[in-house]
Amino acid sequence: MNVAKWVALMLVLAVPLLAVWHTALSLLVRPFGTRLPLFPLPLKRLSAAVRLLSRREYIIIEGALGWGAGTWFLMTLSNFAYSKVAGGIGVHETLGSFLGGLAIFMVGGLGWGGATWRQPYLHDGGCSIAPEGRN
Repeated sequence: MNVAKWVALMLVLAVPLLAVWHTALSLLVRPFGTRLPLFPLPLKRLSAAVRLLSRREYIIIEGALGWGAGTWFLMTLSNFAYSKVAGGIGVHETLGSFLGGLAIFMVGGLGWGGATWRQPYLHDGGCSIAPEGRN
């Protein structure tokens, strides 16, 4: 299987997986007093809820959990599906390799959350969910 097929597989998996992950994330943060919409569409409703997050909440929820863990799960699932379709190597040989990769992506997500907090170019009326919220 070539790169084009892997990219197509990634695109097919991305929308449903990220929608399910967002719903799980919304449920995960509710006991901590943060209310996010259960379904990420329409984006205006999600954007309004995310804009109410504090800087710390945004970095943890949207950065580490949303971007970091969400991206890691998407890549893991797509690599698993690719290995089953192409008959290649398995994704993770041990639980430690899975958790190590997840930790690395979550740390990267903290950086992403910090970098995208209140970026003016993200507030041009597009579908950005970067917050304009409270400190």
